[in-house]
Amino acid sequence: MRLLFQLVSQCVLGAIALIVVHFALPGVSLSVNGFLAAIGVFTLAHMILGPFVLSVALHYAAPLAGGVGLVATLLALWVATLVPTVSRSAASGPGSSPRSSCG
Repeated sequence: MRLLFQLVSQCVLGAIALIVVHFALPGVSLSVNGFLAAIGVFTLAHMILGPFVLSVALHYAAPLAGGVGLVATLLALWVATLVPTVSRSAASGPGSSPRSSCG
């Protein structure tokens, strides 16, 4: 049940973040396929990387464990930019490139 709640909350937060980016940054447009692909890749990467980053932080730098969410989010965004479908279809507009368009 906890895993399902985490999965749903990650999807909702990812969707909110993409919608905010769509309205906040001029020239960014979202397609439905790109939106769903970006949320899926980001959520999957965050669910996989989160526990790994937490265990590394607790083992090597316990005082820095509070930044685990930030590090996992940055890693998940990086993974999402590596997936060609997400980078090309999630956002497009002036100045956007396939490598830098997912977040």
